[in-house]
Formats: sequence, C-alpha cells, structure tokens
Amino acid sequence: MSTKPPDESDDGSSTKDSDKKRRNTRQVGFRLTKEEKRLVADACIALGGGDDPDAKISAAQLFTTAGIEEAASLGFTTSSLDSRKPKFPPGVWKNRPERSYSSLHRAEEKETLTITIHPLHRGPIALAADHVEVKLPTFLWGSLMAFLARRKAAEPSNTLLQQLDLPSQYRQPR
Repeated sequence: MSTKPPDESDDGSSTKDSDKKRRNTRQVGFRLTKEEKRLVADACIALGGGDDPDAKISAAQLFTTAGIEEAASLGFTTSSLDSRKPKFPPGVWKNRPERSYSSLHRAEEKETLTITIHPLHRGPIALAADHVEVKLPTFLWGSLMAFLARRKAAEPSNTLLQQLDLPSQYRQPR
C-alpha cells in the first residue's frame, strides 16, 4: 500500500490540477503566406505516408526534425549544448531564407501557424538560430526548406514529395 498523498505519483511528480496546466513544450508562432502554409501541409502529407492515417506527420514534427538536423549540422545537438564550438562562424548560414516580408505584413495574405517544440529539442535549435543570427521561426523555416530539398533528392520515387514547389534557393539540395 502506498503512503504517498493522493496528489503525488510513485515517481514523485505532482498531479495537482495547478501542475497539470504546465506544459513540457514551448510554442513557436509563424507568419506565413497562404502558399507557404499549403507547402507545409503538403510536405506533411508527402512525408507521412500519403493518406495513411497511421503514418501522419504534424507540422510540429516536421519543423522539429528539420530544425534538429540543421542545428546538428551547425554543431549544436541535444547531447552537447556547448555553444563555444560551433562548426561555422557567427552569422554564417547557407540556408538563410530569402523571404519577402512585405507580403507577410498584408493581412489578406497572412496565415499563422503555431507549433510546439519539446525543450530537449528547442535548446539546440534556439542556440543554432542565435548563432546564425536569425529569429527562431526564420531558422526553422530555412531548416525546413533545406530538409525538404534534401528529401526530394533522396526520394525521387515519392511523387507527392517531388510535387512540392520549394522556393528557388532550395531547389537543389543544400
């Protein structure tokens, strides 16, 4: 028989209602054009097994995977958050997106997308974004576009993936 109070689990973590409201993730918001938001949705379908409901990929999973991969390529990983040993000088990043921000400020063309990133993944992604001197959403967008370019090159038989119309700077794998 357990002697723990009813608001504690066996591992010592609290289950109080006030503690249930805390989340172990952080949100990141994006302003996207309608075309960019459609591209993200299409990429989720292309990489998630098409219409197979058991293989669906969310936008959060897609952005997180791309961000972690890009952060690792810059020298930032979940097991090594040492920001003193990056692989490239500060501000240098070949996948910096060339986006037209004027269109993102026009209300009729703006869409929003909010994703959540687990803290273990957010750490290296945020460090990498800081290192290349871009905001976190910009880093995640550039990472996603480069990731999709690499996946398109690696999977020529995936017709849904091949149909994605990436921005011109990402049409070749980076």
